[in-house]
Amino acid sequence: MRTLEGEWIEAERTVVAGQAREVPRTPDAFADWFEALSLERPGRRDPLLEWIAERATLDQVHWFLQQELVTEGGLDMLLALTQLRTSAWRIEEWTGGGRPGRAPALESAGHDTVWEALAVSNLLVGLASNRRYAWHAVGALAAAELAARDRTASVERALRRLGVGSSARGEARADRACDGLVALLEEDPQRAPFLGEGALLRLRAGLRCVRTYRSELAVRGPVTGAD
Repeated sequence: MRTLEGEWIEAERTVVAGQAREVPRTPDAFADWFEALSLERPGRRDPLLEWIAERATLDQVHWFLQQELVTEGGLDMLLALTQLRTSAWRIEEWTGGGRPGRAPALESAGHDTVWEALAVSNLLVGLASNRRYAWHAVGALAAAELAARDRTASVERALRRLGVGSSARGEARADRACDGLVALLEEDPQRAPFLGEGALLRLRAGLRCVRTYRSELAVRGPVTGAD
């Protein structure tokens, strides 16, 4: 199983290899690249999150959160092992001492989880549990902050609209994540392609989820108000 896991991660790496080679090595240039990634990442402009916020029923929001809870299944391991293998104080600083900003958790993930959500969790676990992917894991953790920022805002709006409370988990710290990556690059600029590749891997896995969520929830075409 470890061999299969490694083969799968290497196959995922092959897809983003071209983008990873273009990641800047200097801290300032990397910061610009990461900030651009936060604005232009795949899936960010997809109408799904606006649809969740404005139109989804309570059952549909519940299903969406079931999937998202599964994608976070590897975050605890990712955060713990990342802290062990890197400068832990920096990781704690930009994650607030815990997991990235997130939607409210459910008691169980249910039995209708899509494989794309499981793949996100498996990717995080695979990166975190293999020493050769230590810096990839840090980049993936930073990308989790980016994904959480958009998702949390949309879920907050949906919960308020449906009158079932608020997640009240706080905002994701994408800006702090960027600062943390820059600090690591100031120690060693050669980490840049691995940090960048880890972020790209997590965002690509998240994009697969977005596309499947749209299909399962029958979200079609542009939605009014979508950015």
